[in-house]
Amino acid sequence: MGEKEHMAENNIFKLTGKSTIVTGAGKGIGAVLASGLAKMGARVYALDLCFPEHDGMIDQLVCDVTVKNDFKSICEKIFNDFGQIDILINNAGVSFPFSASEYPSEAWDKTILVNLTATFQCSQIVADFMKKKETGSIINITSLSAELGFPNNPAYAASKGGGSIMSAQVI
Repeated sequence: MGEKEHMAENNIFKLTGKSTIVTGAGKGIGAVLASGLAKMGARVYALDLCFPEHDGMIDQLVCDVTVKNDFKSICEKIFNDFGQIDILINNAGVSFPFSASEYPSEAWDKTILVNLTATFQCSQIVADFMKKKETGSIINITSLSAELGFPNNPAYAASKGGGSIMSAQVI
């Protein structure tokens, strides 16, 4: 491969000048996604309830995505400061495994609220900002459980299944 082709290959995933919101970015998949996007040049706004350590490449913002007005305020600030929101990655999620016959209603309600309702509401809010610039991408992180319905976690499977088909419905 020649130098020109190698340079083009390395730049294919560059996100310089793009602003990105990653929910559930305090640890796990969300933290890895946020870090990777920052390394590709994106301006990353990582949202979570808490962060175990500070990453200087990423703007870490404490936010409970189930509080619609708090998320909307953060989006307004990002849009006002940066002028656009290019990418939303809905990664925030919870899982409370119990057998279906013993599944507590509180666990069901919390799982659906975080994994499905908040994902939908965050997508709606960001879609309004994306429409102003006529561009943007919304990515929902789902799970194999959405397709395979692993046992002992019915709310998680239901919420991830709903999230897997949601993005195309919002805009």
